[in-house]
Amino acid sequence: MTWLTDDRLLLRFSIALLTGVGVNLIAWTIGYLLLPQGALGGATLATLLPIGETGGAGRILLEIFLFNLLVAGGASAAANLFRVGLLPLGYIYAWGNWALFGLFLGTDSFEVVGRGKLAPSLIQLLGSKGFYEISAYTLIASATIGLFMFRQRSWLNWSTVRERSWRELHLGRDEILALISAGILLFAANLWEALDLAVAGSSSVV
Repeated sequence: MTWLTDDRLLLRFSIALLTGVGVNLIAWTIGYLLLPQGALGGATLATLLPIGETGGAGRILLEIFLFNLLVAGGASAAANLFRVGLLPLGYIYAWGNWALFGLFLGTDSFEVVGRGKLAPSLIQLLGSKGFYEISAYTLIASATIGLFMFRQRSWLNWSTVRERSWRELHLGRDEILALISAGILLFAANLWEALDLAVAGSSSVV
């Protein structure tokens, strides 16, 4: 647990990322073995909004990137205002995304029809745009643990105390550089996604 709040950003990001990949593969296995294909269609907020449905690749990219950066990326940082014991909640948000992505992979629940349910595979995961998108959220969570203000004593004890003021919140140079890197990584993953959606839209018209 202390590794996730270590002063070394690279260490805490590495631990958070490895944990997220493990969570993803477990959820992927559950989805693949136990759930029907398409079981999670419409299970995310993005599927309820008209994001990436019309326009060329540029417009789709802008919509997807702004949504992911402001909503998902913002949630990763905002969750770190709170800790349960020693654990920053930004990690829980990131790992939740890893789990949901694993279930989507295991059930082929994406809007763009895939090749059917995929058996869990680390190589397939590393070759997916979702891996890099959620890695960006994980990096944001790792870089913003300094935003901590409130602590809940434990998962069973919901009493919460305020331990810091707004003026005590801070991000160091490494954290700021990490946030910039996360934004670049997220943009690249969303560009990949936008191009895929644009191609899929063109194919459906033809």
